[in-house]
Amino acid sequence: MWPKAMSTKYDFCQYQGLKPAKPRNERYFDPATKLHVAFDLPYIKYFLAHVFQFQIFDILCQQTDHQGPLHLCDLYGSVAAGNKLKILLGLGSSKPWEDILEEFAGVRTFSAKSCLRYFQPLQDYLEELVKQGQLNIGWTLLRMGNTHSVSPKHSIPALTSFNSITPLYEACRDGNEEAVQNLLQKYSHTDLNRQEYSFNGNTCLHIAAANGHDNIVKLLLKHGCYRSSLLNLQNQSAYDMASSSKESTRLLFLRQNETD
Repeated sequence: MWPKAMSTKYDFCQYQGLKPAKPRNERYFDPATKLHVAFDLPYIKYFLAHVFQFQIFDILCQQTDHQGPLHLCDLYGSVAAGNKLKILLGLGSSKPWEDILEEFAGVRTFSAKSCLRYFQPLQDYLEELVKQGQLNIGWTLLRMGNTHSVSPKHSIPALTSFNSITPLYEACRDGNEEAVQNLLQKYSHTDLNRQEYSFNGNTCLHIAAANGHDNIVKLLLKHGCYRSSLLNLQNQSAYDMASSSKESTRLLFLRQNETD
């Protein structure tokens, strides 16, 4: 691979749904910041470890007589599972890994079957959403929080895209009142409250309140954005984040304590 193409190839994350925060070119060589890349250390062991951990977990669960989905298995307090794991770890590198795996699991090759079994309920759930038209396949659009199907003819712009920064969220964050007014016309209050999540759990109301954009908080509340008590990933509500803005705090406190 030519040096100029290394960064381009590294950033090609079609299947992971990743996107850089700003436009990039080959001059940005992010791979070199990763120790394993800089020191030419094999990364394949991490890939294998991810597969092995589910395979090992599956075998240990069999020691607990667990019945049911693999993801519900609990190894806590299982002496049999603990002893089997102790024997496995005690062998270290004394034998070829194929021999150790055969003694532990009865097979000589690693398999992703246990990993697939672990996530099978999630797979079934997502396939059902796709079948019902409630989940878009691919990374060009991800309608987080959407619990209903929207026909193409009456489709509305999503509030959360695959990089979690959308026009409405961005306008609320930056205090662009005119843009917020224009964008809100495209959403009903139901759609707004179903799709207002961001990548860190913040909502449009969170980000507007946190930045003290009182007029935008008023616009969102007027439009029917009622989720002032919704918590983000830091367990903060929009009311919590509005502490630096007296007007936003007052408005959100009133909305949060409404009984209707």
